Amino acid sequence: MIRQAPKREASPVEELIAFINQHLQERGRSVAALAADAGISRIYLYKILRGESEPSLTVSLRLARAMNASIGEICPENSVSLH
Repeated sequence: MIRQAPKREASPVEELIAFINQHLQERGRSVAALAADAGISRIYLYKILRGESEPSLTVSLRLARAMNASIGEICPENSVSLH
């Protein structure tokens, strides 16, 4: 019997990346358009999407607003702890 490694939970950044990619794909929206609407550079958004940069809470909120989403939608409760 082959054992499979237990699934690890996605990090908040991985959750954000998945949400952005789904948003872009479902709406046929470009990275450049989302970046412009969020007030960040296209290059910075590409770095976030490649996992090369972790966005601040402010940038995450800007991205959420630009996608007409709440911060709770892009980062589920169980993945973020504000203490």
